[in-house]
Amino acid sequence: MKIPFTIVVPACNVAGYAAEMIASVKAQTFPEFEAIIVNEESKDGTRQVLHEAIAGDGRFELVTLPRSGSASVSRNYGIDHAGGEYIVFLDGDDWLEPEALARFDRLIREADHPDIVMAAVRCWYCRADGVWEPRECLGLGREGERFASGVDAMLADGKLEHWIPGSWLNIFRTGLLRENRLYQVPGRMHQDDEWTYRVFLVAGKTAATEYSHYNYRCNEQSITNTQSRKSIADRAANAESVLQYWRTHDIPARIKRPLADYYCKNFLHHSFFTRSRLGRLNPNRPSCAERREMFRRCFGPSERFAAYLAVARAAKRSERLMIPVMRLARCRYGFKPAELFFNFIYYPAIFVFWRKLKNAGWLHRKAPDAK
Repeated sequence: MKIPFTIVVPACNVAGYAAEMIASVKAQTFPEFEAIIVNEESKDGTRQVLHEAIAGDGRFELVTLPRSGSASVSRNYGIDHAGGEYIVFLDGDDWLEPEALARFDRLIREADHPDIVMAAVRCWYCRADGVWEPRECLGLGREGERFASGVDAMLADGKLEHWIPGSWLNIFRTGLLRENRLYQVPGRMHQDDEWTYRVFLVAGKTAATEYSHYNYRCNEQSITNTQSRKSIADRAANAESVLQYWRTHDIPARIKRPLADYYCKNFLHHSFFTRSRLGRLNPNRPSCAERREMFRRCFGPSERFAAYLAVARAAKRSERLMIPVMRLARCRYGFKPAELFFNFIYYPAIFVFWRKLKNAGWLHRKAPDAK
């Protein structure tokens, strides 16, 4: 009989957290699971810590792979070797709630075995004294929501506009991933950004819960909050991937505009300039020449820019306004002026001033009755 869950854990240089992670898996009140722990040649003794924490528990498999540069190879290994009906992704420095699998098992049976279960995570931040404390919970679904498809889930209540792409936020039916060859790009940082929406686009039944099953350590120095040459290069590769996906797949008409908005905001317009995800100028960004090189690699060739135009023209007006800026950035001396325009005019106008007006209700007030 097939076991219900496989927990897949990429673990690289997390010796300080690995024992706590393993303890959280062992503490599951639902014992019918297997755990595939993938250690990528850690240099801090992670493998030894994992081996001691597992302590011969037969439900755990400890695998060592060469360094790949991201969690993708480890997760792909888990997808290929999982014996469970569902895959739960867990990073090596995070931990699960004790009731996580029990709650998922009950929901899966109630929802008639959906392809995806959307859940929530609790975010932990490290204080100045070194103590981790919870500050917020993140999730997209509402308790009890059921959808006929992943597309329906993405469209409900504007979820795609506030999309959270973390692999660990949801659990996935193993067959869905294998049958559709839904693997993450090996070695690429920010791989979740490019992977998660692809899974939802082909998924069938999807269920949601507001239960925070996952505890996520928010590291201010992580790849999601800093920029480096590899980070920019991999964001450029993500942009190329989404343009390729748009060209080669038959995307349902009802999601084309929301998906184009998502592409523009998360891959095509914001990835190459200097602001971080929080909208602040990033002091650790690569040089202007490096950013320009990555931009031109992605948008320089005419066929790629034509693919970009097809996506941007399908998006909402605020994203279409960036088309002339992107044209300018392709010019010989145009990247820096385009970047300045993005940072000091476009971004403040669209994502600060306009949003404040919208939140204050000024954009939705009815006109006074005529007298």
